[in-house]
Amino acid sequence: MENEKFQEFVVTHLLKLSEDVNTLKEDVNTLKSDVSTLKEDVSSLKRLETRIENEVIDKIRILFDGFKQHDEKFDRHDKKLDALCAQVRHHNFEINLIKKSLGINM
Repeated sequence: MENEKFQEFVVTHLLKLSEDVNTLKEDVNTLKSDVSTLKEDVSSLKRLETRIENEVIDKIRILFDGFKQHDEKFDRHDKKLDALCAQVRHHNFEINLIKKSLGINM
């Protein structure tokens, strides 16, 4: 009788082990599928990252060039304004000299 119980015990455990192995196989297959999907997602993200980096770098260059052009334009305007201010001061000085020579009160 003990032999039969032992055999029944072994068979029961073997069946349970077989079920567990099948479950593990299914889980492994699911994991393989998930890993494959993750690899595709990572690859897609890498392409997207590269595209975004290239677009952002180009836009930053364009913005920097525009800023540089505006800065140079402002420098030119500042120089012209300084020259005009100097010319106005000179004209005021000459006007005052003319008024003095004509005896006009200021």
